[in-house]
Amino acid sequence: MGGIVVADVCAHLPPGTIAGIAYVNAAPYLGEALVKVGSPYILEVLPMLLSTDNVAASCEARIKFVEACFSKPDTLPTQLKWSWIGATVMQPPIVAALTVSRSQDASKLLEAAEGGLPTLAIVSTADLIIQGHNVEEILKEHFKKLEVHRIQNGSHTPFIDDKDEFVTVLAEFATKTFCG
Repeated sequence: MGGIVVADVCAHLPPGTIAGIAYVNAAPYLGEALVKVGSPYILEVLPMLLSTDNVAASCEARIKFVEACFSKPDTLPTQLKWSWIGATVMQPPIVAALTVSRSQDASKLLEAAEGGLPTLAIVSTADLIIQGHNVEEILKEHFKKLEVHRIQNGSHTPFIDDKDEFVTVLAEFATKTFCG
């Protein structure tokens, strides 16, 4: 849910606060965009993930969510997998529910986007959580200075599963945007 924070920053801080955006397999804002970009898999798991009355289902969903983030979850170091699962447990379901059910004003983000805010969207073609082609479709409607990079067969976590490609793309975008 990291990508949606950009809309919050734009809504509450002055224009120009953000010099560029790098979305990584992310929904750009809440509402219909979230439903459109969420994969059928995550939309099925989400109610269990946010369950406040079924601890077993919530725990099982957290494990499924974490495993869906990676290309090969069975090959991850145990400590990494456990730390990610542990991080999901630290956020109570009621708080997690607020991240997806609260109202959000994306108008200032869309104004900045239409004004030419440099934006990179890294989308992975095998992401089990976010449908990258739908992210692209939404962003192309408003983001005038949009660059899209597709990581073929990539997961939700390209910074782990496709680290070299991810770092190269991000560094090139940052260089063009900030040193350019």
